[in-house]
Amino acid sequence: MTDSPAPQKYVSLMKLTAKGLAELSGSVARRKLSEERVAALGGWSIAFYATLGPYDFVRFLKCRTTRQ
Repeated sequence: MTDSPAPQKYVSLMKLTAKGLAELSGSVARRKLSEERVAALGGWSIAFYATLGPYDFVRFLKCRTTRQ
Protein backbone atom coordinates (compact mmCIF):
# COMPACT_ATOMS: atom_id res chain seq x y z
CA MET A 1 0.00 0.00 0.00
CA THR A 2 1.22 3.50 -0.78
CA ASP A 3 0.91 6.72 1.21
CA SER A 4 0.60 8.93 -1.85
CA PRO A 5 -2.85 10.43 -2.46
CA ALA A 6 -4.93 9.39 -5.45
CA PRO A 7 -4.50 11.53 -8.57
CA GLN A 8 -6.99 14.36 -8.92
CA LYS A 9 -9.04 14.83 -12.10
CA TYR A 10 -9.02 18.19 -13.87
CA VAL A 11 -10.82 19.76 -16.83
CA SER A 12 -9.09 22.40 -18.93
CA LEU A 13 -11.32 24.61 -21.13
CA MET A 14 -9.46 26.43 -23.90
CA LYS A 15 -10.29 29.23 -26.34
CA LEU A 16 -8.23 30.13 -29.38
CA THR A 17 -7.00 33.69 -29.68
CA ALA A 18 -6.81 35.38 -33.10
CA LYS A 19 -3.08 34.54 -33.14
CA GLY A 20 -3.76 30.91 -32.18
CA LEU A 21 -6.34 30.61 -34.94
CA ALA A 22 -3.86 32.01 -37.47
CA GLU A 23 -1.26 29.47 -36.29
CA LEU A 24 -3.64 26.51 -36.08
CA SER A 25 -1.32 24.35 -38.20
CA GLY A 26 1.17 24.33 -35.28
CA SER A 27 -1.41 23.18 -32.75
CA VAL A 28 -0.19 19.56 -32.73
CA ALA A 29 3.28 20.66 -31.60
CA ARG A 30 1.79 23.00 -28.96
CA ARG A 31 -0.43 20.21 -27.65
CA LYS A 32 2.56 17.87 -27.38
CA LEU A 33 4.54 20.52 -25.51
CA SER A 34 1.60 21.06 -23.16
CA GLU A 35 1.34 17.32 -22.47
CA GLU A 36 5.08 17.18 -21.75
CA ARG A 37 4.70 20.00 -19.22
CA VAL A 38 1.83 18.19 -17.50
CA ALA A 39 3.89 14.96 -17.45
CA ALA A 40 6.81 16.81 -15.86
CA LEU A 41 4.46 17.64 -12.99
CA GLY A 42 3.42 14.00 -12.62
CA GLY A 43 0.20 14.23 -14.61
CA TRP A 44 -1.20 12.72 -17.78
CA SER A 45 -3.86 13.51 -20.33
CA ILE A 46 -7.00 11.36 -20.32
CA ALA A 47 -8.73 12.90 -23.34
CA PHE A 48 -8.56 15.93 -25.62
CA TYR A 49 -11.44 17.15 -27.78
CA ALA A 50 -12.06 19.94 -30.27
CA THR A 51 -15.51 21.36 -29.53
CA LEU A 52 -18.20 23.68 -30.87
CA GLY A 53 -19.58 26.40 -28.64
CA PRO A 54 -17.95 28.82 -26.20
CA TYR A 55 -14.72 26.77 -25.94
CA ASP A 56 -12.58 25.47 -28.77
CA PHE A 57 -10.86 22.62 -26.92
CA VAL A 58 -11.48 20.59 -23.78
CA ARG A 59 -8.82 18.46 -22.07
CA PHE A 60 -9.37 15.99 -19.25
CA LEU A 61 -6.31 15.13 -17.20
CA LYS A 62 -5.14 13.57 -13.98
CA CYS A 63 -2.36 14.88 -11.80
CA ARG A 64 -0.96 13.79 -8.50
CA THR A 65 -1.16 16.35 -5.74
CA THR A 66 1.52 17.18 -3.21
CA ARG A 67 -1.04 18.42 -0.68
CA GLN A 68 -1.58 16.28 2.38
